[in-house]
Amino acid sequence: MTVGGDPASLSVAGGLLLRLGSGLRTDATRTTSAYAGLQGEWVGRASVGARRRGDVLAAATSTVAAEASTVGALLQRHSTDLAGLLEEEVGIAARAGAAGLVVAESGVVLAPGVRGLADSGQIARTESERAALAAALHDLQHRLATTRAALHGALADSVGRLTSAASSLR
Repeated sequence: MTVGGDPASLSVAGGLLLRLGSGLRTDATRTTSAYAGLQGEWVGRASVGARRRGDVLAAATSTVAAEASTVGALLQRHSTDLAGLLEEEVGIAARAGAAGLVVAESGVVLAPGVRGLADSGQIARTESERAALAAALHDLQHRLATTRAALHGALADSVGRLTSAASSLR
């Protein structure tokens, strides 16, 4: 099993979310100011109700802005982590190739082809290198799974906060 993934796309998505978060923060501040300005100019129950709805809107907008910024930063961090893991995978594959091995879905195995005469010392060295590369690949896959699980958890938490903000607007 190989690492896989597209760090550049994650980075672009993260950058878009960071810009969105910044713009929404500005919008929330402007909304708060606009509704606060009504207090001195418009009085009565309708004014109080409008300002309350404005406060809810500004709070929800602030929540969405914070989530966009948080998720954007998470995606950019994951992009960097993924790029490093992909680079490590390329290094493992190169080491494998130099040792007459390949990285396959089933792990690190002997490359196909005809072998020369049996040399027990060379066979032992190849097996030792295969085991070392298999361990490195396993470690790489474990770190990727851990990183992805952490990202998934953070995204699930963000969905919960966004759902709550959306509910407040209803």
